[in-house]
Amino acid sequence: MKKITLLHATRGTPERALKTKSIWLERASNSQNVEHIFGIQADDQSSFDLLKNENTAVTSPPPKWASSSVRNWNAAAAISTGDILVVIADDLTPPDGWDEQLQKLPEGNKKWACYVPDTFRDDGLMCHPVLSSALYRKLGYIFHPNYYGVFCDNDFSVRSLLEATIIQV
Repeated sequence: MKKITLLHATRGTPERALKTKSIWLERASNSQNVEHIFGIQADDQSSFDLLKNENTAVTSPPPKWASSSVRNWNAAAAISTGDILVVIADDLTPPDGWDEQLQKLPEGNKKWACYVPDTFRDDGLMCHPVLSSALYRKLGYIFHPNYYGVFCDNDFSVRSLLEATIIQV
């Protein structure tokens, strides 16, 4: 069975982040096989205080003009141990048994990314990607660290097309 890691960037909403984590784990068929990592910024005192006993990766804050989850997702990925990495946020919730669907994906030692369409778009853009640990190791990041938010998902989608097999569910 493949280990799944949830990479959960959050900022300023620690109660909501904990609720989101709880929903993901409750809706998993086998939550013992799910690793969850919060990515938070060092200047986010409310999140740091409430989440300090959770599995967390702490990043330096972006420049004052930027708001970024990119560093948080990348930092969480850097300490992940899963075969399958799933980018989540406070406003994403999965269906029941979501992990069973992900278990059907190829092994983590193969380079692939999974396109999961949502109800708002069906254009191939991987805003919250699911990817193999092999693709992560090849790229060295989830979202390119030169991005703060806008267009990081465009970049990931194109790089995945060039480097890996794209799977659609």
